[in-house]
Amino acid sequence: MKTVQQDSARCLSRSAARQVPKAALPGSRRAAVAVHAKQQQRQPAPQPQHTQQQQQRSSRAIAAQAVATDATTSTATTTSSGWLKSLLPFGRKQREPLIPTISRAELELLLQAQTAPAAAAGSCSQAPLVVIFSATWCGPCKVMMQRMENIAKQLGPRGVKVVKIDTDESEGGSELASELGIYKLPTLMFCGPNEGKGAVQVQGLVKESVLLDMVLHKAAFMGNDLAGCMKW
Repeated sequence: MKTVQQDSARCLSRSAARQVPKAALPGSRRAAVAVHAKQQQRQPAPQPQHTQQQQQRSSRAIAAQAVATDATTSTATTTSSGWLKSLLPFGRKQREPLIPTISRAELELLLQAQTAPAAAAGSCSQAPLVVIFSATWCGPCKVMMQRMENIAKQLGPRGVKVVKIDTDESEGGSELASELGIYKLPTLMFCGPNEGKGAVQVQGLVKESVLLDMVLHKAAFMGNDLAGCMKW
């Protein structure tokens, strides 16, 4: 009898334990508390008002810095582009050439001014005049032009004038070259202040030292008659 009563008591205790909800168990209660705590941690805590103001100020400062950076970048880009344009032929200001290209009529005016009676001795009008007959397609003409540019730089302050007659581009240049019997390029004409005397004609490439000697020492004894020039 006792054994049967003990077995029945055990069964009743087991069924009562099954009917107890899981939330009431100690382990389940701890798990529920832990889950609730994690949910509270995930939720952002309310920030004080002064913290929000600081964040707004910092965001405004970042935006202002970004605007200033964009303005600086645009200014630098404009400056660099302007500097680049200054290097290009169409962007920079074209300087006047040391040896200008003139027409036949302009050359005649220069020759008349060189021997004008009103010109005082030693003035610019009495200074030597060098005329270069050349063409754009002529390779040796470019070499001679570089040498004569060096002479123009050195002797320009003394009044020495160097001009160019382009047989293709100068107005009346081709006809003048034919009249003077110039068929070889480059050809230089050294004109002095002595009226009635012939100029000196030099054809082909000439050393720069020889050109300097002719301008400095021999041009004073030359004339401005291109038709009666002397070939050297």
